[in-house]
Amino acid sequence: TRLSTEAAEYARLLGFRVVSVNLTPASGATPHSLVLEIAEAVRSLPGSAGAAPAAMALIDRLLRQSTDADVPAALSFAGNSLEAVAWAVHELIRAASHEVRLIMIIDDLHHADTDSQRLIGIAARATSNCRVGWIATRRTSPSNAFSTEGALGWLSVLSVGQLSDPDA
Repeated sequence: TRLSTEAAEYARLLGFRVVSVNLTPASGATPHSLVLEIAEAVRSLPGSAGAAPAAMALIDRLLRQSTDADVPAALSFAGNSLEAVAWAVHELIRAASHEVRLIMIIDDLHHADTDSQRLIGIAARATSNCRVGWIATRRTSPSNAFSTEGALGWLSVLSVGQLSDPDA
């Protein structure tokens, strides 16, 4: 958390717009909550309105359904494939990054569900030619199955030794 906070502060000093999501065990237990949080944050950025209309419609539909008491956020992306949702998120980020440089920060990625981790990997890879940087933090433990061999394996990984709670 401290690393993410300081990275966000530094990015702001350099003129980046920061989109930061801090996951908790509770938020990560809701399938797709990470994706919905990122979509909602990016949707509100200047420039995101320049995204493809189909992407905007898909994101708006997902955000509406996630706030509808009768339709849980776990609804498998409202019948859309993971790739379609990843494309829509990428399209929002691409459009917003034309307006201002972005840094996407995801703190405690280990709390995210597998689909969200895969989707973030797809979207991050797709935005590699945009003015966007990605920072994600995660803890590893024997009970944490997240692996850099999976969806995010192409990213650079900086391993940090055991941190005390105030430093983490």
